[in-house]
Amino acid sequence: MKYLSSILILFIIAVTTSLHAQNRSFNIGLQAGSIYDIGKGVIGQSNGFTDVDMKGWKGDYAKFDLGYGLSASLDIKTRLALDFDLLFGQTTGQSEEQYYESALGMYNLGFRTYFRPHSDTNRVNGYINLGLGMTTYDAKRYFVLDNGLFSKTNGVGFNNSVELGMLIGLSKTVKLQISYGILHTYSDALDGYDNLKAGDPIMRAKIGLVYSFKTGGIVEGEASEVDEVKTE
Repeated sequence: MKYLSSILILFIIAVTTSLHAQNRSFNIGLQAGSIYDIGKGVIGQSNGFTDVDMKGWKGDYAKFDLGYGLSASLDIKTRLALDFDLLFGQTTGQSEEQYYESALGMYNLGFRTYFRPHSDTNRVNGYINLGLGMTTYDAKRYFVLDNGLFSKTNGVGFNNSVELGMLIGLSKTVKLQISYGILHTYSDALDGYDNLKAGDPIMRAKIGLVYSFKTGGIVEGEASEVDEVKTE
């Protein structure tokens, strides 16, 4: 938990400092979405045996998994923002012989680059986000035949993520946010058994509502970019 606390503290410090020094806008919202274990198929183990890295949405025990959480961003420039993403949920997966259930917490801090200068006058704007963070997991793996417990894991792993997203303005302060991307956790234990391999990739598709708190004007040197937006 100390790693997760560090991420939150760093983001709070960055937000407080930037808002005070540069008079920026802060955006916060609620989000929900699907969490899908991509799976990597048959993989080798260090002991010479093989195992199946299970995938979601396949089998009676693999569900359509959902998550919920918070999203926040701090506009640094008209094309750049500091981004924080928090998503809690469950992921499941299944092979012919086994299935698993895992409770996840995904904490990410990253940078967002807008496709065009971003301001309240935008009705639609796309972006790409690159992030780093931590994934917490508490997983159990079972046998399909008799639902017997095979193994269980829990812990924290580093992750990185890439997302494509879109903001759709509903008003000057409220926006609809839609995003799709991949989060890779550098621990193979998310599915209840650790093969000591590179990690587990997860696909996430999210939707949410974001509210913007405007705290002041534009930093000197960016007025021309805003004028460009207003004339479009």
